Amino acid sequence: MRWTTGPPLNLMQQVILVDQNDAATGTAEQKEVHEYGLLHRAISVFLFRISREMLLQQRVYDKYHSTGLHSNTCCSHPGMGEKTGTAAHRRLQEEMGIDCYLVWAFDMLYRAEFENGSKENEYDHVYI
Repeated sequence: MRWTTGPPLNLMQQVILVDQNDAATGTAEQKEVHEYGLLHRAISVFLFRISREMLLQQRVYDKYHSTGLHSNTCCSHPGMGEKTGTAAHRRLQEEMGIDCYLVWAFDMLYRAEFENGSKENEYDHVYI
C-alpha cells in the first residue's frame, strides 16, 4: 500500500514539554517545538512480522522535515492528558489504518537536526 498524503498536519497543535525524566513542564505549539528543539513527549511504533520483518512507512513529501524518507511504522505526539499507549494505538490507526495490540518496549531520549533547520528533541515512548 502506498499513500501519497497523510492526515493534515496541524503545526498549531499543542505538544507536551517535558524534562529529562518525562515530567511535564508545560506546552508549546508543534511548530515552535521543532523550530527551537524543545524537549517534548513523543511516541514511536514499530510493527514486526513473526519473520522479524519491520513495517516501514515513507514520510509524505509535504512534511516539514525528512520528506520522502523511510521511517518507523508510526510516530507522533500524545494529546494533553492522553496516555502514551493510547496515543500510540490511536495514531497507528489514523496513520496506517492498523488496529493491533501494542506493547511498551522502552523509553529513550532522541535528538536530530534536519537539513531545513528543524530539530527533534524527544522523550520518546516506544511501542511494538
